[in-house]
Amino acid sequence: ARVIALGTPEQLKQTIIGNETISFAVEPGLYDLKGLEVCNGIETLVHLPVEHNWKIWTNNLMLSLNSLLKFTNNNNIKLEHIKVDKVTLEDVFLKLTGREIRE
Repeated sequence: ARVIALGTPEQLKQTIIGNETISFAVEPGLYDLKGLEVCNGIETLVHLPVEHNWKIWTNNLMLSLNSLLKFTNNNNIKLEHIKVDKVTLEDVFLKLTGREIRE
């Protein structure tokens, strides 16, 4: 095993741009969500390893949610689920490695 970051949990969480996350899945299909990266309030958009699942890191939750809903509506993309949460150490791991923690 190799060390990829050092610090307290709070210090590590501060490496994420944004203090809240929006996790969501879209219905299966060929969608270009890259345009969502430039919408208001979207600090970082990450495609998760599970197909059709995405995560947004944000400092402005309401603006980001509005942008996500407007973008998906304007592009006829159906959201299958959406979840809002605080940044976690798992988010730090995802940012640093590009992978989710697996048990």
